[in-house]
Amino acid sequence: MAVTLVFVFLTFIAAVALALALNASGFAAFSLSEHKKVPTRFSDHLPWALLVAPHIVFNKNGSLMTCFRYRGPDLFSATKPELVSIAARFNNALKRLPAGWALYADDHRVRAEELPSAEWPEPVTEVLDASGRNSSKAPRTTKTTIS
Repeated sequence: MAVTLVFVFLTFIAAVALALALNASGFAAFSLSEHKKVPTRFSDHLPWALLVAPHIVFNKNGSLMTCFRYRGPDLFSATKPELVSIAARFNNALKRLPAGWALYADDHRVRAEELPSAEWPEPVTEVLDASGRNSSKAPRTTKTTIS
């Protein structure tokens, strides 16, 4: 799916570059003149203009927008060195983005229904797993999805 999104995005960029090379004559499909300068309705306040490809939105100001959903590792049980390492890797990925990029993140916490079952070769690990299952029935057990 990611390959498809990248292909669609690159195709769109190539079409925009071609339209600009042809003196913007092919850019009329993305004319934003029909949008009101003085907003009177709720839709006038929204930034979205049109859906140019699956999951890619062309905004009224000429920018592009897409959304991703990511479910990462459990950070509540991570040690401080693990948290520092994850933060450093995330920072290194973000600082490579060129100017003009914006990232927004929401984390959605929902109650975890139940833990998956497992077979353990030793009785000690089975007891630890059972105690973890008993504590997971508490109301504080949640899972986080970042989108």
